[in-house]
Amino acid sequence: MGGSLRCAPTALLVALALAGQARGQVAINEVLYDPEGPDAGLEFVEIMNCGHAGVLLTGWVLETGNGASQNDWTVEWIGGDFDYLEPGGILLIGEEDVRPAPDHVTSLDLQNGPDGIRLTDGAGVVDVVGWGDPLFHEYYEGSPAPDAPSGSSLARSPDCWDHDVNADDFSANPVPTPGARNALAFDLSSRRSSEMSGRRRPRDTSRGCAFTSTARRIPPPSSRSTACSSRATHSRSISPGRRPTPGSRRPGRPRDRERDLPLAG
Repeated sequence: MGGSLRCAPTALLVALALAGQARGQVAINEVLYDPEGPDAGLEFVEIMNCGHAGVLLTGWVLETGNGASQNDWTVEWIGGDFDYLEPGGILLIGEEDVRPAPDHVTSLDLQNGPDGIRLTDGAGVVDVVGWGDPLFHEYYEGSPAPDAPSGSSLARSPDCWDHDVNADDFSANPVPTPGARNALAFDLSSRRSSEMSGRRRPRDTSRGCAFTSTARRIPPPSSRSTACSSRATHSRSISPGRRPTPGSRRPGRPRDRERDLPLAG
């Protein structure tokens, strides 16, 4: 997502203020937990800013959960001091063989179910996605998402479609799209039909936005003079300022080898 980075102190203060208002605009947008063939190295999670304001991700946390047990979460990523997600931008968190290369590399160790993923912002839970059955309620919203066949991801379609019910919001995507949007265009006719039928509309970030993604870091004060008035296009340079202590892999469960744009409310 192309967007300008303004380095004036006032602009930075505004960004910090908006970060507290934008938590409801950020969503887990796609998950690949069962790649075709061996799982190791190919799993990923996509986080998307579905709103019209940039979001500072300092202190945000992504966790993976063992849905067979209660409160069994493992930290996979923690946002650094200058981690920033532009409107419509995508943050890709994944394993070492994911292409394009993730913004943050970690061993996700996702299972084919029951499992879940949780995104928090330091003040509370922002989004949760879970799949498989039986599954404790803390691992999903509304009802669990449907199982995806091996090689398919779980994806919101269209992007950012969010009723807070995983079963309604996610479907199997036979062609995973790490770091890219699940739908290349927003179908206005479908949008109008959805509005007329009384269904809740997805959050739409398409107005004034190009179909590319941006996840990056706000430069620290010492580098502002060189970064002022710069414009980023399709940048994937986010690098968390601090990384979590790698969590131990969850014991006791062998891997199972056999499974345009919505409107910010």
